[in-house]
Amino acid sequence: MSSLFLGHTIDASIITKQEWTMVNFDDEKLKQAMVLLAPIYVRFGGILSDHTIFAEKRPRDGGSQHRRKEKKHKKGIVPPDAYTIYGDDIDRLLKFTDDSGSRLLFCLNSHLHSDGKWNSSNAFQLVDYIISKNFTSIDFSVGNEPRRNYNISGIDIGKAVKALRRKLNKSPLHGSKIIAPDVSRLQKFGREFLNKTISFAGKHLFAASFHQYYVNGSNTTWRGLIHPTTLDFLDRKISTAQRVVKSSRKPETPLWITESGSAFGGGALGLSRSFVAALGYADKLGLAATRGISHVMRQSLFGGRYRLFNMSERYEPSPEYWVAYLFRLLNGEVVRAIRPNPSFAHLRCYCFGDPDRRTITAMFINVHTTEKYILRTSTHQLLKTQRWDYLVTSQGDPSASIEILVNKRLLKLPDDPAERFIPPKGELRSGKDVLVLPALSMAFSVYIMQNTTA
Repeated sequence: MSSLFLGHTIDASIITKQEWTMVNFDDEKLKQAMVLLAPIYVRFGGILSDHTIFAEKRPRDGGSQHRRKEKKHKKGIVPPDAYTIYGDDIDRLLKFTDDSGSRLLFCLNSHLHSDGKWNSSNAFQLVDYIISKNFTSIDFSVGNEPRRNYNISGIDIGKAVKALRRKLNKSPLHGSKIIAPDVSRLQKFGREFLNKTISFAGKHLFAASFHQYYVNGSNTTWRGLIHPTTLDFLDRKISTAQRVVKSSRKPETPLWITESGSAFGGGALGLSRSFVAALGYADKLGLAATRGISHVMRQSLFGGRYRLFNMSERYEPSPEYWVAYLFRLLNGEVVRAIRPNPSFAHLRCYCFGDPDRRTITAMFINVHTTEKYILRTSTHQLLKTQRWDYLVTSQGDPSASIEILVNKRLLKLPDDPAERFIPPKGELRSGKDVLVLPALSMAFSVYIMQNTTA
């Protein structure tokens, strides 16, 4: 599992909203929160990335041009609802990424076409601008949730990937990766689009990408959000994507999930920032890692009903932030397979090893709404060890709470930037001891291996 397995997104649509000017990337609490997750990917993309034109200098009349509809561009055909992203916007993104110890994944506009092919002029202007800032911690993606009516094919995206690769190879960004095509649905059109992108891009494409959400945010319930059949949807989608990759001309292409969340459509009101959504997110991370997905990027840091940080509450994070933090803190990068028991579909189990620390971590998630599980270690090797248990529960109603407890202690970032965040403490137990996992909770059991490779 990559050290950059975790990622979070900034939706490109934020540049059209007042929220963009409200986000204070220099806020010390926000900086501390991001550094605690580092290293991660920060993806800037979304539907609007295919409708965005880069201009280095902002006009004298200021930021109102963020929402101005562009009618034409001198070197290509521009969608009628295009927006402008300026050099100072890019500066903010680069600084935020650098300050937080992250790596930027920037989605380029794939809809600029002339003479039947991708017009790379504006995208290359953006690349040149980033190069002028001496910024190299960046990768690029081409395409976002293609549709039939876009009149752009997987072959077109594959050709765009090749053109971008030639550009990057001749620049200081020769080490930057290219990812495509960010398909959303893997029905017939999506499968064919993904296959053709991989096949025509060939060696120039570093990884193939898709998006994944469980439910429609406008009509879901908290029980539906974490039902085992809902969570198992991801497993089926990964299998479909892997079959497409294997049938392409480059079957060894890695798979990334470059945008994901509990519910599409901006999230589910009152649910996408709740503790139950965090349980689903934990299951997604465990399942994706087990199935060989290289990176999982969650939508989104700011904005929407699924926002990770609430700007109106001084960047107070949602429970999913803390799940990401604990996942990073306690799990090693070696994924160990566990055979699930279909008789216990509500109990989700994943395992990770850390050879350096000589630990094996079992991550348990109980999505049953009423039943607890009593877990006993059956592996002879683990019975002889000691372990640290971290029981993760909600502060109050799991379907509404945005506060998270570890071993009954509240996780909270200090409001005073001078204060240092103190990591949660585990409870030391014998490997023989049982672990009681209440309904709607999760736990990390970190086994200390003495003379054995984790």
